[in-house]
Amino acid sequence: MKQIVLVMACLTLATSGMTAAEPLRIRGANFGNWFLAGEDTAFRVESGNCPDNATVTVRILNSSGGEVLSEKMPGREFLKSGWRTKIEEPGFYEAEFQIDGETVAETFCAEVKREAPQDRSRRIIAAREMIPVMRHGFIVAPEKTRPAAKISPVFSASPHMEFFSQALPLARLVGFHSLRLHHFPWCVIEPEKGKFDWRYPDAAMRVARENGFPPANIIVNTFNTPRWASPHPEEDWFDNCITVWGCYAPKNFNDWANYLTELMNRYPGLKAVELMNEPNFPGFSCFWHDTPERYQELMRTGYEAVKSASPRTAVWLSGGINSIFYENFLRNGGGGYFDILPVHGPQNPGEYRSAERLTGTPHKPIVNSEWHACLLVPGRDAPYPSDRALAKKMMIDFLTQIHAGIEEICLFSIMNIWNSERESLAFYEKHKHLVSHVSGLFRRAPYAQPRYMAASWHTLSRLIRGKPGIGSGYSFSAAGGRQNAQRIESDSGTLLFVWNTGREPVPVHEELLKAARNSEVLRADGSRVSDWTKEMLAPDIYYIVRSPDIRTVAAWKNTVELLKYPDSRNLLDQTWQSHYVATPLFDARMKPHGKPEMTAISTRVIFDPSVKPGVIDAKFALGISGGKLDLLVQVKDEIHVSGQAGKAPWEVDSVQFGIDTRNRGLRSDQVEFVASMERDQRAVLRKVVSPAIGGDLPTRYTPPEKVPGAELRHGECRIERRGNLTEYRIRLDLVELYPLVFRPGDSLRFSILVNNNNGDGRSAYWEWSSGIGGDKAPEKYGTLTPSTGKKILMKQDDLTLKSWKKDYDLTPGKIVRVDTRNALAASVGTWPKTVVPGGCYRIRFTARGSAGALICKASGKTLPMFDATPQSPLSEEWRTFEYRLTIPAGATDCALSFLAWSRRGKWFEIKDFSVIGE
Repeated sequence: MKQIVLVMACLTLATSGMTAAEPLRIRGANFGNWFLAGEDTAFRVESGNCPDNATVTVRILNSSGGEVLSEKMPGREFLKSGWRTKIEEPGFYEAEFQIDGETVAETFCAEVKREAPQDRSRRIIAAREMIPVMRHGFIVAPEKTRPAAKISPVFSASPHMEFFSQALPLARLVGFHSLRLHHFPWCVIEPEKGKFDWRYPDAAMRVARENGFPPANIIVNTFNTPRWASPHPEEDWFDNCITVWGCYAPKNFNDWANYLTELMNRYPGLKAVELMNEPNFPGFSCFWHDTPERYQELMRTGYEAVKSASPRTAVWLSGGINSIFYENFLRNGGGGYFDILPVHGPQNPGEYRSAERLTGTPHKPIVNSEWHACLLVPGRDAPYPSDRALAKKMMIDFLTQIHAGIEEICLFSIMNIWNSERESLAFYEKHKHLVSHVSGLFRRAPYAQPRYMAASWHTLSRLIRGKPGIGSGYSFSAAGGRQNAQRIESDSGTLLFVWNTGREPVPVHEELLKAARNSEVLRADGSRVSDWTKEMLAPDIYYIVRSPDIRTVAAWKNTVELLKYPDSRNLLDQTWQSHYVATPLFDARMKPHGKPEMTAISTRVIFDPSVKPGVIDAKFALGISGGKLDLLVQVKDEIHVSGQAGKAPWEVDSVQFGIDTRNRGLRSDQVEFVASMERDQRAVLRKVVSPAIGGDLPTRYTPPEKVPGAELRHGECRIERRGNLTEYRIRLDLVELYPLVFRPGDSLRFSILVNNNNGDGRSAYWEWSSGIGGDKAPEKYGTLTPSTGKKILMKQDDLTLKSWKKDYDLTPGKIVRVDTRNALAASVGTWPKTVVPGGCYRIRFTARGSAGALICKASGKTLPMFDATPQSPLSEEWRTFEYRLTIPAGATDCALSFLAWSRRGKWFEIKDFSVIGE
């Protein structure tokens, strides 16, 4: 189908008879394209021309993409009066306009801005593209939105203050109880010490009140230290979206207290104040570049100032901190400096409860002050789910948070930011502008109009009243996948949320049909299902059964926990296994010792498909000894590209490696380094990501810095090129891995990758395990255990030892036989052998017998007894068994014994027994 493309700013219209200077702009007659069922749904021409004799076709599509209306009208009439109709059925719709068969498309401009090469305080446009939009989203609501006071308190929103004049009225349309205004910038409100400019926040508070949100329904998030108050006013460059001098606590904390006192006096009766935003340990937040100790003082000073001026205003801790940060904050006495704990994103509150228990802190109420409900990030979330699928994900996550005890959920956000829309994601991904995102219930470009999620969220806030209660979940097996149902109770009655887990539409399960036989059934967007018996459950949406048949639901026995968080502590990937040696790899001059056993780095990941990837052969070895970690990496590559102007170290030939300092798979525990050759041919090792280290101050530790990272203070790096071989020799003090506490025999969660650039850019990287090159995901790291040298530890001849109870027969030899006679326990074992602490060994043997099953026990002078293997079932036929035995760290000896327990009058035989190191 042809398109008429309307370009914003420098617009042209590619249709004869139309004036380029006055392009056609079509807008909904109501703000936000929000209409009521039974009233006029209307679109009008805001500006531009349409030929008098042209035929205008208006198509209306429902949320499934089905056409529900198509009308034609003369161009003259459309230009003069627009188009209108009455739509009785609530839901989300899209309008499409054609002129003489050509679809009218309006474009918006997407831009990528980067730091100016010679001036980090400025940003320049690096790429730009005009992107067309051909449809106008609109909502037909069944009734007027209830006022904020009558919306359930769990429904809050976190609109961007940059767009408050539109975002706050749009929040009123959707239906929220409270608003978190993100954010009131201190640097704007107090540009000079003691001189306040309230115009910006005054305007926002006025618009909020006009839309039914008084101060008692407002949470103010405030941060961004003024330059005059900052300890680092010279840092005038951007980190992501904020100037760095604003990311520190003030030099004088009295300035912070005075500002907050003025803020409270200006806006009395605020529901809450959230102090600062997303503080964290070095390298983890663009909003906080200061120390944990100064954050502690910032919260203490702020809490006392707010409570002194406005005792009833709740103080929220800064949202977006991880549980380790929270635990350290509490250990240092921070529990008395806030009333409410806010988290950000989909976050499991259980980790915070654990931190409170560990520190003896009473449980704090938990809210989500920035729920990234429908967030899409360029590249990371590709292939991008549909808006309908996003709404389904939102519903499940929303109910999961309520089930976990989160009391208030601030949806982030009302409008998309800047000109970042779903259609621009591919453009941002192409140009690697990964800091942008799409997260709004409403579009902003080319003008404010709803997305499908706005309709689904309006439906939820309309149907759930008061404090929702989570009932049972149910799962029904059906052709094409399972059909789930979750029961919710609120002041408006019982709701049953239903969704299909399969990939294709399926008929409704008979039990779900029975539950809704006398009930109204809605789709997520509020549209009514006319016949539930004929409905095909689409896999990308959910349904709501209002007032289901309680007797039918009560009879269901197939309960299942549908609303739960994954436990990242139990999600460690164990696919990648290798070893390190407990000796140095290099001498004092950083020359390699001998020929260590190397592990291949063999998984290729294409980074830039437009660049032809080279071919490399890479491998590594790692040693830990004497408080040092040695890493040897050898890379065969025909072309080696060193540092280049404007390039980060990982954009040229380099090695990146990461360590999980607590073996929990949490980003907050991750430390990451990169080794590369600079433009001056100097080998440099940098720390680019740092773990959360609490309030501790290790003496030999390099705090990370912004890109390209901090040169390591306590380590060495040599990079040599010989022919087509590049050899990286890296040594660092173990204290640089703080808070890792390493004991001989400990396993190490580790990942490594080799970047390849043959002169045309970073084409690909090769990795061993994962979790560095794409998402920072230490749960994907591999595991390194101490090398055992692959030596034979035990063999068949070692099976000679009888237990201290002698009332059974033992016959050693190539086939060991045990006759249990009347013994309660009959066994054969080995004498203790010296083992590598933390080492892994393979136990292999062949057995048969009538004793039912063999139990294998490990024990030693330094090793408490434990089950070395699962029970090995026996039969009259020979059967071979093989198991992996991991020696606990700290153990230096181990004996094995095979035992038949409570098998009187039975026998077993063992042959081909061996234990060999990995």
